[in-house]
Amino acid sequence: MLVPLGRSVTDVRDGDDASRIVTTLQSSLQNEVDRLKKTSPITYWSDFAGYLNGTTPLYASRDGSKVGPELIGVGTPNPLWETDGVSGISPDEHMEKFFEITLTRNTALSPSGAANDQSAGFLAFNITLRWPGYVRFSQTEARRVYDHPTMASTKTQQSVLIIPAAVVR
Repeated sequence: MLVPLGRSVTDVRDGDDASRIVTTLQSSLQNEVDRLKKTSPITYWSDFAGYLNGTTPLYASRDGSKVGPELIGVGTPNPLWETDGVSGISPDEHMEKFFEITLTRNTALSPSGAANDQSAGFLAFNITLRWPGYVRFSQTEARRVYDHPTMASTKTQQSVLIIPAAVVR
């Protein structure tokens, strides 16, 4: 009887952590629009819309202290995750990426296209959180759960939270 209770407590804690991450992420995304507006006043809106492709995941640590992409360029690990000074992201560093986050444009509310983006007052999208993002296989290996072909059973055990969101000009 204690095993199911322990799982239930863990599930509640993870759900609370996910809700906190979403709140933090929503304000961070609006801040990113504001940052882009200052650095690229002409293209900032379409630059931000480029984040909403649903294919480039962001990651967040369980406590939300780290949120960002895995790579900052082709094959270049993000220093947010690569913290031990050794080339590449180690299994321990991968395991810090507890939440996998994708942003997908809500085309019903924010149709894509340059003309639509130029006249839009807001961009609507969905935030999808999946956890755990990575699973440890051994001392030397941790793998991303969602896209690994041999992890079908683990994929079905991931928790998912989908939240509608928007940013304004």
